[in-house]
This record gives sequence, C-alpha cells and structure tokens, in this order.
Amino acid sequence: MAGFDVTMQGMDAVISKISNSPKRLHDTVLQKAREKAEKMVGIQKENCPVDTSILRESIHSFVEDKGDVISAGSRTNTSYAAYVEFGTGQAGDTETPKGYKAPGHPLDSELGIVRKTKWEGHKAQPFMYPGMKEVEPEIKEELGLSVQEVFGKK
Repeated sequence: MAGFDVTMQGMDAVISKISNSPKRLHDTVLQKAREKAEKMVGIQKENCPVDTSILRESIHSFVEDKGDVISAGSRTNTSYAAYVEFGTGQAGDTETPKGYKAPGHPLDSELGIVRKTKWEGHKAQPFMYPGMKEVEPEIKEELGLSVQEVFGKK
C-alpha cells in the first residue's frame, strides 16, 4: 500500500493565534464597547434639554463585563429623566381638546404606538434614545471589524 507524508510549516503560529483569539476578541470588544458608550453619552448630553444642567450632567456610560456577556450603554439617575424623554400628562377628551396632540417619541413608531387622544402636559423631548440610535450602526460595523481584525482578515 502506498503512503504519503504531508508537511505543514507555520502551524505553531496558526495554533497560537487561534488559542489567543478568544481573549483578544473579548478585550477588543470590551474596548469598542467603552468607546461607543462614551460617544453615545456625548451625543445624548448634546441633545439633552437644559434647565439647570442637572439632567445633562447625570448622564454616564457604563460597561459591564460578565465573561461571556459584555453590556454597555448609558444611564441617568435623575428621577425625572423619563418624563423629559417621553413627555408627561394624561390623555384628554378627544371631543373637546384641552391640550395639544403630543408629537410622541421616536420609539412610538417602532413599537406601533398610535396616540388617538389629545395630550395634556409636556411634550416628549427625546435625548437618550436618539443618541443610542445614532451610534447603533457604528457599533454593528466596528464589532464586525473587530472580529476580522482579531482573526487576521483586516
């Protein structure tokens, strides 16, 4: 029976690269998550309505690393941030409008929320959600590039 020998050069480098890839990928994704969370906070602070600056200054980024799951984003700890973001008030009488129809929030259309009544209160002044949506395409693109970078495709 005939046999043959196969010799492969450079396998040690390939094995080393594959072995180190999970840690490198994790570290790269963690760094990108930090960068994008900070960028998002900057946009949100720019878009935040200012009365006393308390709300604007309360917006901070966070990154949570739980091994297999990395979470990043922004948050505020003010008690009234949601009222500014989504508006306030109660639905009024549709026959005799007492207020104005709230322009709503950008999230309304994504969730299929249709306001059929008049609105009394303060209109929504979204600043958190639009900042997140603005950075979202960059996050998707850069995470994909990170994978390519770690595995040598870039």
